[in-house]
Amino acid sequence: SVGANGTLVTSNGLPVLDIGGNEIDVTGGVVHVDDVGNVLVDNEVRSQLAVVEFDDPHGLLRIGSNMFQASEEMSAQSHAAENTVVASRSLETSNVALPTEMVNLMMALRAYAANQKVITSIDETVGRLIDQVGSPR
Repeated sequence: SVGANGTLVTSNGLPVLDIGGNEIDVTGGVVHVDDVGNVLVDNEVRSQLAVVEFDDPHGLLRIGSNMFQASEEMSAQSHAAENTVVASRSLETSNVALPTEMVNLMMALRAYAANQKVITSIDETVGRLIDQVGSPR
């Protein structure tokens, strides 16, 4: 989004930084971000997003929803993104469709219960067979 002062901001209102660590001024036109992180205003490159990758992203410290912080040591080991694609005008969402997964869970639970009844029935039948065949008459 474009903030009140004309800079690029996140949905939480935090400034988006460029390669130099500066806020990105996007005043004056239509803003677009391409897939490598170039910020274009009226099809003119204005700046470039600071997109980096870490060798071990598990070392990042979670500081909020969808926000992570790198220690100074990790920041020194970061490198320009090679395998990352910037998706402009996109919102990252969960990769799970909750209603579909709940239906799948209920179907699996019912199948499990049905199989459990079949196994119990077979067990009772085998038990009766052993009692009747094994008992002298």
